Amino acid sequence: MKRLLFILTCLFLCSLQISAQTEKARISIFVGEMLSWNLVEKGHSTKKEYGNGLMAIDGTPNKFRLRYKVYDVLFGDCLSDTIEATYYYRVYSELPGFPQYKYAFIPVLRNSKDEYEIIQMEDARKTIDGQWVLVKPVLGLPDYFNKNKLKVELKEPDPKCEYGVNALEVVPVLIERIVVSK
Repeated sequence: MKRLLFILTCLFLCSLQISAQTEKARISIFVGEMLSWNLVEKGHSTKKEYGNGLMAIDGTPNKFRLRYKVYDVLFGDCLSDTIEATYYYRVYSELPGFPQYKYAFIPVLRNSKDEYEIIQMEDARKTIDGQWVLVKPVLGLPDYFNKNKLKVELKEPDPKCEYGVNALEVVPVLIERIVVSK
């Protein structure tokens, strides 16, 4: 009986490991430049008031189709020098309604239809020695930027961006967060 319990426990742990590896195989992270965007579906919002000054906003996000030129693949695979992906964004006041950076650090997931979905976008800049750095706090990792930022010399200087974190160093931390949250 103990042997059977041991075998079942091992099988369960192996299945968890395989599940995490499968999830990581669906993730890619690249640095790219936006070529085009298209609003596929306009979202809507509904304001609900509950009294005593309590209010909530509910609704559906705007759905965009974005096309990027891929400069560097930092994790996973990207079989082309361009990528098209869906991006859902919950800002209703103005369009395009999503961050537009000259270069973006972009984690994507391949969904069950083998299409890419953008998880988030972060401002990426190239240093004078050719490394990609993120120059603002990373969504979902609020303390990471402040704990790991270093003074950087950018290829295209920007006085608002004196500090950054190496994009390659963020990749494993972000992947772990994505896999755990799924």
